[in-house]
Amino acid sequence: EEDEEVENADLDSDTMVLIDFDAEESGEHDTGDDESSFPSDDEEHSMNEDGDVNEELSRRRTQMLESMNYDPNLPAAHTYLGERSTASGEVIGICKDGDVLDVPVVRASRIIMFPGQSVPMMESNPRLVNLLLRILSDPNERKLVFVNEAIAQKVWNLEDPAGSIGTTAEIRSYCHTPEALNIVLEGRQRVRVQKVVVVEHVLRAVVEVLPESSPPSVPRSLALVNTRARSCRRDRCQPSFLFWPMWAFNMYDAVELCDRAKKLFSAITGNIPVACPQHPVAFSFWLSSNLVLKVLDHQKLLEAHSTVARLRMLINFLERMGAMTCIRCRINICDYKQSFCMSAEGPVSVYVNPAGVVHSTVTFYAARNLRLIGERSTQHSWFPGYAWRIAVCANCGTHMGWRFSCVKEDSIPRSFWGLCRDSLRSSMDATA
Repeated sequence: EEDEEVENADLDSDTMVLIDFDAEESGEHDTGDDESSFPSDDEEHSMNEDGDVNEELSRRRTQMLESMNYDPNLPAAHTYLGERSTASGEVIGICKDGDVLDVPVVRASRIIMFPGQSVPMMESNPRLVNLLLRILSDPNERKLVFVNEAIAQKVWNLEDPAGSIGTTAEIRSYCHTPEALNIVLEGRQRVRVQKVVVVEHVLRAVVEVLPESSPPSVPRSLALVNTRARSCRRDRCQPSFLFWPMWAFNMYDAVELCDRAKKLFSAITGNIPVACPQHPVAFSFWLSSNLVLKVLDHQKLLEAHSTVARLRMLINFLERMGAMTCIRCRINICDYKQSFCMSAEGPVSVYVNPAGVVHSTVTFYAARNLRLIGERSTQHSWFPGYAWRIAVCANCGTHMGWRFSCVKEDSIPRSFWGLCRDSLRSSMDATA
């Protein structure tokens, strides 16, 4: 009780809390003097006024990220779901543009799924479980479902879901328990709903696969220049006879926009996972799933008519990313620049708890105005080797997420925060 009082006193203050495993036991917090520790928020604030010191801050942060000895593939494996079987069959989940599919609907509350994204689920609806098991047992059946957060709600409200955009997802692995069917889905392709029907009390959607062709370097109107002009543009020179300025080309060049988005994201989080896709189309989906945005903004990104349009939206979001506040009381919790990649999937990953509730979780190395409740536990930990403890807003009591602290003292990082994306509100939402 005495330790918790000390913790809560620090957590309620207006200073950034940087947790250190050893300091946690003594009721003290890391001041950032250790070369292997992340810089504290107070250091960042004071260093921003001095360019030389700011470089030192960046160097220390980079050094810390490079010294991490945790395997980022462990969270992405979702080992907490138990031993799973890999979905078998020669038919994979990639379909041709324009194909029409009839697939069952799976709903992940407040999760907008993008192609390439992994989403674990615990499905307990007996009828849907039986249908999915039949699909999994047929080697010639595509292991596909349709994921759309709002589709079921529209059907129950007697609204026409036609035209809604969602994502097909392939069942990559599964584990059938007496309580539920644990599955890990991987997003495949964007689709548009043609109609939704109810078959044996299970929603099924007839969907059309949307095209995702490789984007052109420049729009048609700007491409009407001779071969020499295009060659010079690639070499980043500006020919005197070229009518359009360089920035006009860059606005519509998917590769250029992709590089710009990567630099912005890397400057914020400190690094980009090795598994991050390189192709502009795949990268635009990956980055879309790794930003802390409202559900409506995620849906807009999914519905973007082209990769160029999606990348330009993402750059706009990245340039405005800043403080993160409690969704209810608006008290400051953290800054997006305090996020980092604890998982190979990026700073944002989707996990499911034993109750079947799906959480989109963002990992931060620092946070403020949070209060810890309950005891530390390693049961069902999303990050093997780390114990979790519930974190709530110190001002209004809203559940914000968890703090994870290492079980082995030689683990780096020693601790970090996993905060629910739905519990955070970006400062740019208030100015939008």
